[in-house]
Amino acid sequence: MSSALTFLNMGKRFFQIWARPTRSATITSSSALILDTATFFIRLAQRVPAFIYALLVGLVIIISAELVLSARSRIGTSPGPFMKAPMASILDIPQDMDREEFPFPGGATFQLRRKTKLELKELLRDYRLTMSGNKSEVLQRLIDFSGNPSAWNSIVAGRRRPHKGPREVGNHATTSPDNDKKPKKKSQVNARRDELMGERSPNEPAHVVQRSKDTRMQQEKDELIAWARRFVANNPGIQTPRKPVSTTKTPKTTIDSQLASMEGQLQKLLVSNQVNTDINTSMPSLSSSVSTPSSTTVSAPPNSLTSNAAQLPSSHLPVSLVCSSTLPLSLPLAAMPPPAAEIELADARATESKKLLIFGDGTRLEFFSSDVPDPLAISFAKDIPKLGRVWDDQRTDFSPSECTLRIKGHAIALKHWVVTYSYSHDNRWTEIKKKWDIWKWVAERYNQSTPKIFGQSSMTTSATNA
Repeated sequence: MSSALTFLNMGKRFFQIWARPTRSATITSSSALILDTATFFIRLAQRVPAFIYALLVGLVIIISAELVLSARSRIGTSPGPFMKAPMASILDIPQDMDREEFPFPGGATFQLRRKTKLELKELLRDYRLTMSGNKSEVLQRLIDFSGNPSAWNSIVAGRRRPHKGPREVGNHATTSPDNDKKPKKKSQVNARRDELMGERSPNEPAHVVQRSKDTRMQQEKDELIAWARRFVANNPGIQTPRKPVSTTKTPKTTIDSQLASMEGQLQKLLVSNQVNTDINTSMPSLSSSVSTPSSTTVSAPPNSLTSNAAQLPSSHLPVSLVCSSTLPLSLPLAAMPPPAAEIELADARATESKKLLIFGDGTRLEFFSSDVPDPLAISFAKDIPKLGRVWDDQRTDFSPSECTLRIKGHAIALKHWVVTYSYSHDNRWTEIKKKWDIWKWVAERYNQSTPKIFGQSSMTTSATNA
């Protein structure tokens, strides 16, 4: 029993020290009164059994703590250094302690008390709420949000497109007395729209704007026309009336010009068809009318025409063919259509790029890929000096007569084959590129030394075998 009295005296001293920073006489007096009362009851109960003694001590401690906490909450002070949070009252039990599911916007329900802290924070993130705090604070924040449906409107996104109508945010199904008494003021844009278009429900059709009607009387129209005529008569220099289109160009003139154009086109087509027909009918007699002159001549009789024909497949020399067909006198030589081969060649050259070669003497040669013939099958394995003579046209020992490639009568050195055959959109350069690389390697070393030294070197054997 003496130990219990000592414990109560220590508790009395503790409450006095704890209440001193608050400078509240109420807390100090209340604590002292409670402890004195407890001491009095314990002294009276010295002869009471132990379980009754323990019951009385526990009851006194609970009542003392309840009185102290209620006093501190009334004066608005914070908990002491030894208490992190106020002790919950036995009688103050939250009403939602027995609830398992809590409603949220969108008709969803969650069992908040069975979720972890991470799951609770995910819900806070989804509903754009503050995520800081421990689990009890986070749980209480979600419970408060669930029990306040008016706060759900803050997370509803409004319309952001001006052409979709006025921006209205909020749950219109939930109304409060404050909204009924104080209607929300409209923005200037919405007020102007309602003023022009009129307020209407969304179910009504769009406002139809009718065309403006001429409300003038016929007398007003006649007076305006008469005034305009007088104004034009009194001021002829202000505006000169335009002449009608029919006075400058009649429809008959237009039709005549169109007919003349069509007649000229038909005449050209008839002449072209006649020339093709005459040439086709005279093809069997071409073999008997071959003449040696290669220039185009016109004989004395106007009905005979001499022209160059296309090269025959069986001959490599150009010959001239004399056609004995009769052509109209009004057909000039330029009116004859070009052969189909020349047309195809012109179309091909229109799509390919032109190439340029500059020879050792400064001669410039422009040509197309179609001007380059196919390379011949040649080999320099047994005649390396010939490779040195046909490789570079800038050397004094260059031999044009031994070159196998000629373009427009010019001998092309073997060094320039990379320009003539590459980038031609065909496979000719792909086939000879490997051989040309070997020729280049051998020719450059042959020209840099003497034939005697080159023959004694071991490189000659490997290059020749390659």
